[in-house]
Amino acid sequence: MKKIIVILLFIFSLTLVSCKNDTNFDIVTTTYFQYDIVKNIVDDKLTVDVLTKPGVDNHDFMPSSTQMANIKNSKLFIFTSYKIDSWLNENVSQVAGKETIVINLNDYNDVNINDLHYWTDPKLILNFINVVKDEIVKIDPDNKDFYVENATNYYNAINNVHLSMESYFNSKDNVTIYFAGHNAMKYFEDRYKITIIALSNTSKPDADLTSNQITSLLEVIKENSVHFLFTEELKEPKVATTIKNELAEDNYELTLLELHGYHNVTKEDFDNNVSYLQLLERNFNNIKMALGD
Repeated sequence: MKKIIVILLFIFSLTLVSCKNDTNFDIVTTTYFQYDIVKNIVDDKLTVDVLTKPGVDNHDFMPSSTQMANIKNSKLFIFTSYKIDSWLNENVSQVAGKETIVINLNDYNDVNINDLHYWTDPKLILNFINVVKDEIVKIDPDNKDFYVENATNYYNAINNVHLSMESYFNSKDNVTIYFAGHNAMKYFEDRYKITIIALSNTSKPDADLTSNQITSLLEVIKENSVHFLFTEELKEPKVATTIKNELAEDNYELTLLELHGYHNVTKEDFDNNVSYLQLLERNFNNIKMALGD
């Protein structure tokens, strides 16, 4: 009798472990901006996962075996591009399941710019909302009206900010802002016809610069009367902080502001459900501050 009870308890424990490890999701996304689009459409009707967790740099990301299994078992898999998601080895069919619908969002990038970071253009995000919505309806047609309404509301909210930005920048002449580090905003620049000048060629905002490089950057800032310097998200802005401290010794005030590239969000922003829409508004407000508005 004791032996039977032991066996039953063992089987029960295995069942609990199996349930605990059952982390399949209806929809799997590779990066934050895709996850944000999906969550704003499906809410809690479907389960959604993002492979690059909050605070993680997605440039050198490699999925775990569990995450790979989640992709294969998903109903819908969304990725950025083969260049960004290089771990796909340009063959997503080897990763996705036979029944999985796959969206390569780069296929819907209709702007011809030789830059990887196409998602920084809000107009493209608007297009992606409709693309993603249509595929979500395919995997869950019973909730079509719910998804269409949510997608429309999110589209309109982002479009309103986009139109405000477009109007604002059109009213300005030769808008130029300065950026320290990895400038991934080429699509954003071209959309609003502004200029973002990266102060160094390094793609690493935390890189150690030589004294000559620091001196050169200080001269650029002073010559152009720059008092606001933008930095990217997630990274510690060593270059910008060094420049700010050097200038402070000459009583030259420099304010550091974030220009978010939507690669990923901090854990704090993620836990607070900060959306692409809110980050877009944050960027807009920071730029207006830098321009004296």
